[in-house]
Amino acid sequence: GAIERDAGRDKLAAALGLSSAGSERAGAIAGGLYANAYGDSLGQVNEALEAVGSTLAPIDSWATTDAELTALTAKALDFATVFGVDVTEAVQRAGSFVENGLARDATHAFDLMVDSAQRVPAAMRGDLLEAADEYGKHLAGLGFTGEEAFALLVEASKKGPIALDKAGDAIKEFQIRSTDMSATSVDAYKAIGLNAEEMAGKLLAGGETARGGFDE
Repeated sequence: GAIERDAGRDKLAAALGLSSAGSERAGAIAGGLYANAYGDSLGQVNEALEAVGSTLAPIDSWATTDAELTALTAKALDFATVFGVDVTEAVQRAGSFVENGLARDATHAFDLMVDSAQRVPAAMRGDLLEAADEYGKHLAGLGFTGEEAFALLVEASKKGPIALDKAGDAIKEFQIRSTDMSATSVDAYKAIGLNAEEMAGKLLAGGETARGGFDE
């Protein structure tokens, strides 16, 4: 067991270029999680911690506490175990949702992922996460919160992958066309009694302003 722990810690340290202090820290976190029955093996726990350290929270940065690293790694392992996905993929998705603005932080991202995965057919979970990854920046850009964005995609997924993809594409194309100021888009705004320049400005502003423009 000691040999396995040391080998796993050394591999993790090499993969992330950790300092000796960071290596000791990673070993303690991984060992603590494994001792508390996380992961099928210590190797899987190290894999999850490596993904978290490279994507969500640097292990050598003391701005991130041991408790935060432990909690994020635990969430990644829980999600992977419950929903049958690769733990590194789970972490990558969480990081993407933070980056594209759907989630406030990694903890919020995992909460959104768990809640939405529980509300779709098992066969649609992968499609749902992929759609949120692909279309999340467009939904966030139009002022949708993470909860609203996932709710929209969950509802669309009930009709299968084609409907889910069409819903995402509709949002994507709307964001592009509603702000491109092309002749076609300007004419479309005129047809519904709105000023194209004013509306494009609202939609490009992001946040509540963009959401107000979208609703309008």
